[in-house]
Amino acid sequence: MKENLKDRLVDLDIKITELASYLSLSRPTVYKFIDLYDQRKFKSIGELPLAVFKYIDSHPYCGKENVIGFLLDRKKEDQSELNLTESEKNLVLELRKPENDGLGTALLKALGEGAVSGQHLALALIKEINKKEK
Repeated sequence: MKENLKDRLVDLDIKITELASYLSLSRPTVYKFIDLYDQRKFKSIGELPLAVFKYIDSHPYCGKENVIGFLLDRKKEDQSELNLTESEKNLVLELRKPENDGLGTALLKALGEGAVSGQHLALALIKEINKKEK
């Protein structure tokens, strides 16, 4: 087994740009999370990327298809939990990005555009706040 996650991703033929796209993150953010993972600084990594990295680590014989399948299944579970509309799902994904620590800007934009209902927004925010407190 490889010592670091970058080497493991190379072995799996998973490109960072591809992984970033699946995770709905920027490429630099994925690199940052990989470095944090290799340093075992798990609390600084988003929930979905961390789950994917741990899956790769704990399944030494998995292939690219297994990793992508796991990632898509987790992403689907996360988005279906609240039965959100497409625009609400996009907002939740946007809120989960590490570069969006200030939730206010994203929320004001979404509310101003009428993209989300108050009830779904409240549920999504409660869920996100609870995740950050863990």
